[in-house]
Amino acid sequence: MNAKNIAYQIGLFLFELNNAADESGFNTKDNWELKLTDEEEMKKIVKDFKPVVASQIPKGMQLEVFKTVKLKLKQNEDEEVAKLDDKGVTRLALNYIVAYNVNRPIR
Repeated sequence: MNAKNIAYQIGLFLFELNNAADESGFNTKDNWELKLTDEEEMKKIVKDFKPVVASQIPKGMQLEVFKTVKLKLKQNEDEEVAKLDDKGVTRLALNYIVAYNVNRPIR
């Protein structure tokens, strides 16, 4: 796990979030809901909400990238994720970081 690779993943995800927010007309009241998920849950979120930013994160980087993105978005840490370690993330196959707005479901 290389610090440059982690920083790249974080920057790429934040870039995609900013673009999606701009394209979707986010205002100051709109916030991203951020989740660390498996492939099945990611697909469900993509199907149910728009806009969605989903990114598959390389093995071993998921927790650090997720926690840093949450910090950059000034969001509190999830209690469930706080209890996880890298082995737990691998065991649960939490390979995706997904951002969506709960107030913008697809109808």
